[in-house]
Amino acid sequence: FRILHGASFALNYTLMLSFVSLFVRPDRAYKSITNYTASIAMGLWVGPAIGVFLNSFLDLKMLMLSATLISLAPVFLGSVFLKSRSSLWEDIYYSKIRVDVFKALLKKPLLLPTALYLFYSMVVGALLAYAPLKAKISFGISDQLIIFIFTGYYFITFLLRTILSRATLHMGNTKLLRLAMASCALGVFVAGLAPTLWLFVMGTYLVAIAHGLTFPLTAMITAHVVPPNFRIIGNSIYLTSWDIGSIFGPIVVASILYVAPLPIALAFTSIFAGIALLLTGKIAQVIG
Repeated sequence: FRILHGASFALNYTLMLSFVSLFVRPDRAYKSITNYTASIAMGLWVGPAIGVFLNSFLDLKMLMLSATLISLAPVFLGSVFLKSRSSLWEDIYYSKIRVDVFKALLKKPLLLPTALYLFYSMVVGALLAYAPLKAKISFGISDQLIIFIFTGYYFITFLLRTILSRATLHMGNTKLLRLAMASCALGVFVAGLAPTLWLFVMGTYLVAIAHGLTFPLTAMITAHVVPPNFRIIGNSIYLTSWDIGSIFGPIVVASILYVAPLPIALAFTSIFAGIALLLTGKIAQVIG
């Protein structure tokens, strides 16, 4: 099940992120990307909320069956989408680009947002893996309260992505990206070392601000620097940074736990967000 879930996760994110920027006019691509990332954030907090509600009167087997039935909706919608797709995108996908142009693209324009997303993903991966454990050990709170806290985390993510298209009219992408990385660094540092539950929640929600902003902003930058006919492979490279970061972030924390307690190990990951913050200046130079 986990293998199938991982494969579908990788394909869905890469293909849908590419499609939403290619099936609309170029001047509407950024708005389409922010709408798509907002819908992902909505699913990430509505899904667990539905699960908590159904868990009150269903056993685990029926709960998993309910999730399966819910998953049939996107299968149906995907079939309708494929039948109604525009023929214009085929020219985009199959048009040619020189290999030397693509190699030049990898050197800096695509590499920078990918590297930034990698360091950011290491922080988020570490937080999502170890913050619930920190809350349990340090504050002795119930599993239900932990779920409630992280439901709020994903609600903040959804809210920010919903209003992002309006915010970018007033602030450049790199300014918002700097804000996101600063919030990420401060948030995981506070959450890691927090002596009280309220400080822990505040730090966690500061990372949620970064979670709400970083994916759509870096996705828009990637769409800006990658030509349409290389959008799928460009997004594949870009999104691989999330997979790698989500793996290595928790590994870094686990390694530090041999020599330091969990609060320090978790707070240490703020260094990665600091590196990502430095990269925003380089990105500003690339996208002008």
